[in-house]
Amino acid sequence: MFNLMTSNRDSDGWQSQLDAFVRRYETELAALAWGLTQAREEDSPGTLGIDLQPPAHFMFCPKAALEDLNRKVDNQIQEILGFVDGHNPAEEVMFLGIGGAPTYALKLVQFKPQMPPPQCFEQLNQSVEQLLEMLEQQLQAEFAPPDAE
Repeated sequence: MFNLMTSNRDSDGWQSQLDAFVRRYETELAALAWGLTQAREEDSPGTLGIDLQPPAHFMFCPKAALEDLNRKVDNQIQEILGFVDGHNPAEEVMFLGIGGAPTYALKLVQFKPQMPPPQCFEQLNQSVEQLLEMLEQQLQAEFAPPDAE
């Protein structure tokens, strides 16, 4: 089963948690997104993803995989593909939140940070690996299953 999140109907669910995570780590997420954009090959378009299936982790969502998924779900994520195509990584941050079982769902997160992503990366002065490790630790702590506490 697949569900495309078009609004935040579940104020206590993973979508709200993800929004709060983004607010707390806006600069770090912008820096990570920019660093990954610089490291990625030009011939591998796609977007950053946060898979919340335990343990929560970052992943790369290739555009070809998103197009394939779109076909499998009867074009329900066509709009997301349009956002991926129009994304300007030097000005904004975009990633997909991927909620897990029992109903898989996608949430497109797109925001313009207070500073442009290149400035965030420069200001934090951390490697992509350092940012990724720190943010994944925070993700895993915040999105740990209730019985794992």
